[in-house]
Amino acid sequence: MHPDSTYHDLVEESSSDGNDRDALSFEAISYARGSTHSAQQVLVECSSQPQGFACIVIGQNLASALRHLRHEETARTLWADAVCVDTSNPEEQHAHVFRLADIFSRASRVVAWLGPASEDSDEAFDKLRHLGEQVVPVENSGWLPSPDAAELDWYRPGVKLPFSKEIINSVEKLLRRDWFQRMWVLQEIILASSQSIIQCGHSQMPWLIFSNAVCSLESRGKQFPQSFQDALQAPVQMTPNPKPWSIADIFRKYRTRQTTDPRDKVYGLLGLLPPEFRQKITPDYDAPVAKVYTDTALVLIEHTKRLDLLGVWNPEKSPNTDCPSWVLDFREPEPVRKPLSHQYCTLNSACHVRFQPPDELRVTGIKIAELEDGFRMPPVDKDVWDGPDEAMLEIIRRVTIPNIDTEKYMTGESLRQAYAISLVAGDVVAVILGCQSPMLLSPGPDGRYKILGECYMHGLADGAALVGLVPGPREVKIFKGPGGLWDAWGIWNSETREWDPEDGRLSRAWLSDVWESTEIERTRNDPAICRFFRNKVTGEVVNSDPRFEPETLRTKNGVELEEIILI
Repeated sequence: MHPDSTYHDLVEESSSDGNDRDALSFEAISYARGSTHSAQQVLVECSSQPQGFACIVIGQNLASALRHLRHEETARTLWADAVCVDTSNPEEQHAHVFRLADIFSRASRVVAWLGPASEDSDEAFDKLRHLGEQVVPVENSGWLPSPDAAELDWYRPGVKLPFSKEIINSVEKLLRRDWFQRMWVLQEIILASSQSIIQCGHSQMPWLIFSNAVCSLESRGKQFPQSFQDALQAPVQMTPNPKPWSIADIFRKYRTRQTTDPRDKVYGLLGLLPPEFRQKITPDYDAPVAKVYTDTALVLIEHTKRLDLLGVWNPEKSPNTDCPSWVLDFREPEPVRKPLSHQYCTLNSACHVRFQPPDELRVTGIKIAELEDGFRMPPVDKDVWDGPDEAMLEIIRRVTIPNIDTEKYMTGESLRQAYAISLVAGDVVAVILGCQSPMLLSPGPDGRYKILGECYMHGLADGAALVGLVPGPREVKIFKGPGGLWDAWGIWNSETREWDPEDGRLSRAWLSDVWESTEIERTRNDPAICRFFRNKVTGEVVNSDPRFEPETLRTKNGVELEEIILI
């Protein structure tokens, strides 16, 4: 337990800004739990025991951290979960899930422990430290030389760094250590104070300097081998980012992080989520994993009024899943394809759903077409997405040439074939309110459907299925909103070179006398892209356009919406 008797009282007093860090000065250790096969015993002071101490068991990695971190002559107050939390007590473990974010945000600093030194880790640390001290990030993902920079041109992404092959290999080995892959360490370091450090053996550096280094390396892209670029992804995801990710973005971005218990794919992210959402999730390690994921999906849908995680994975490629197809199974690997979620096929619409236990989600949308024919896309390696353009062009040639203009599109239309996940005759393309990509559905028994994933179909982007095509010379464009932190969408007139204040496809009359457009400060509870409207009678503010309500679309624009049952 923590030596200060007021510790538990302090933890219970929630604070989001961490201004009371000085009320109790302690450091928190963030580490990879590692294997339990090499557990070690440690003695701790315990006044309830007759002998004045007790013996507890901790993992080898934590034991190594404590030996490296202790001071020879002065006391050091450290917090480590294996010492301070009884993980064999389910009630205490459940409470710890919510307490963790407070603990690490209140620590005077966090020590990110990578493990003992290896033969080349010190040199890798030295190179990263030196690089991180030369550059500082600026707004809009740019770089400048740091005030004390010795290498005045290293801030330029095009400048090749004098890193030998051996140095690149040693840095890659360091970045592939277990700590960077774990789920729980995300909130531990993201919520940490700016004074936090990262340490390997006895080598250490400020976390902000390390963040500068890995982000600078990532900005140089093709200077390095693909395996090195891949190794950078996990550390870069942990660095300070001014952009406030939406809830769905956080789940999507971090879903492949490693956990011992698959439920922690959800619970391990709670500290990074808005408190309004977090309080709706009750950790339950006795519940089946599929139920945890299903309950989380339902809470997300109810909270955001969107279907932003629909179609992120393909259940057909995961025959052992016990989740409904509309629930993201966090246990499944990330698909090797680029996301198609930026089609904005329903623009600023909220979803309209009903949950029918045990596994039905009844959504509102349009069945666009039933596929007459299909093909299976040739296998595509992950490197193709990140490799040179020539590699992608070769894949396109393999799929479309020589019949690119002569073969019919899957829906029977005379259009060039577009990429899609595996298709078979009878599958249905649907546009669903609150979901920004068309969905490919596989018909099942009793008129119900399984989601195969998001897809692309020419002519459905930018709300066309609901309100028609954007008339030229206008087009829908995505731009940075106020402060550059949020994305927003608008109608760009290429002739006048100006933004149109209104989408001409949507009549103001559809708002009636009740609703009006308004501007309020965005929060992380809102979808990634949205606009706000205020009810002039009740004062209610919503983050969706009332003109996309089902009844309005039916009566004002003749859209044939229907209920689609997903299982």
